[in-house]
Amino acid sequence: MANRSLYYPYIHLRDPDWLKATLLVFSQVYRMTPVPGRQPDDDEAIVPFTQWNGGREPMLTTANLNSTRAIAAQTDLATRLRKDGEDPAFLERFGRFTTEASRPPGELGFQIHQAKLHEKLKCALRDTELAWKPMSHEPYDLWEEYVELNEQIGQAVMATLAIACAEGQGLDIVGDARSGPLHDCLVKKRPEDVYDAWLKPKFDIGKPRKPNAQELFELLITLRCDPRKLDAEALANIGADREPINHLIDELARRAQLMDAMDPGPERTKQFEDEASKILRAWEADRKNMSNFWKRFFGFGLLETGGKTLEKMISKALETAPAAATATTGALAGLALQGPVLAAGAGLGIGLFTHAAKTYIDMVKKDEDSPYRYLTLMEEGGVVIRADMRRMSLK
Repeated sequence: MANRSLYYPYIHLRDPDWLKATLLVFSQVYRMTPVPGRQPDDDEAIVPFTQWNGGREPMLTTANLNSTRAIAAQTDLATRLRKDGEDPAFLERFGRFTTEASRPPGELGFQIHQAKLHEKLKCALRDTELAWKPMSHEPYDLWEEYVELNEQIGQAVMATLAIACAEGQGLDIVGDARSGPLHDCLVKKRPEDVYDAWLKPKFDIGKPRKPNAQELFELLITLRCDPRKLDAEALANIGADREPINHLIDELARRAQLMDAMDPGPERTKQFEDEASKILRAWEADRKNMSNFWKRFFGFGLLETGGKTLEKMISKALETAPAAATATTGALAGLALQGPVLAAGAGLGIGLFTHAAKTYIDMVKKDEDSPYRYLTLMEEGGVVIRADMRRMSLK
């Protein structure tokens, strides 16, 4: 899985919480915009994600629509559209009259900003009359810069662009609820499949889809995580170290391989819900390691009467010397040996703190090595991780 993703097929993010949830998976989200950076109609909650902050790049940024790969892909698409545009049946099927006649009342249709398109593709769409001036413009089309297309033509155009950008910039492709299920040609980044998939589809049920790590993680976030309290800085801090999330993705990939391939439906959803519950149970089990510190420590066989005093002393040492906690001597190396129990003999005190340091270091290492540590970082960063199965609304 790539560290960065491409938002398909829209420019406009209508739900900041969807963006936050996506940024828990990816360090950056790219979108196919006509101009770089902030868009004129971006919600104020979206704006901080489009901005530089010190040395940190924007977490919501712009894909390169003018790369050599993107231009070549659009040129090839223009050639195919011109060839099929010689067929009157093709033009009738995807032309303006059929498109407008079949569009439900009140809907605006599929509209694309012309600045996204290379000149050769714009000319092909214009010459074949497969693009036209919309009767009703999108509310954010202030300067009438959008053209309308049949939705299937529009999807072919955007999918071609998306795959070219994703391949050229090393991105995974994601979409919000408006995108619907992404076609296999997008997920697999196969530009040669795009045209036929959207414009000349063949009925082929194919094999059931095998779960993967990204799908499992995204569903886990949708089902159990609430990122609404996060801001841009909190998300940047959570994702600053990619090692924990890469470790988690590796574990989810292992789990996904053990899951059954199924057609979409209730049974497949139930399988994902069950797996999400297993993941959170495993995470909870790992988190108990640190909370069991004192139980293991006092299992050393010390006098029970001194237990509470020792606990307070060691807790104080851990608070005052956290940086030393991962060193060989532990956080307790510099603690003055005092108190009625320790006064009985220096040997007991040294043995006690050596054991405490070793126990603590062992548990910290186990916690850091846990494949579920990223979930802990998410929670510490402000994500609310729920125990119930209520699905979040990430539009």
